[in-house]
Amino acid sequence: MRRLENDLEKFLNELCIDWGFCLPSDKRRRIADRKDWDAREFALEILRTEGFDHPEYEIEWVRRLSARFKKRFGK
Repeated sequence: MRRLENDLEKFLNELCIDWGFCLPSDKRRRIADRKDWDAREFALEILRTEGFDHPEYEIEWVRRLSARFKKRFGK
């Protein structure tokens, strides 16, 4: 599963560069180590980790992050 972890690390780097979601390395590692993300859960975790108190209310960001995750990894 190292390939998935590497792909997630690259993806997190892209989110940092493209949209400014630059997470601390320990939190990036925790996210990349998880193997069972679905797109919505992933989007909510990114927002939560970025400090959004109620990420589920960030409808546009959840939609954008989920769509990008699906495009890269599927559901």
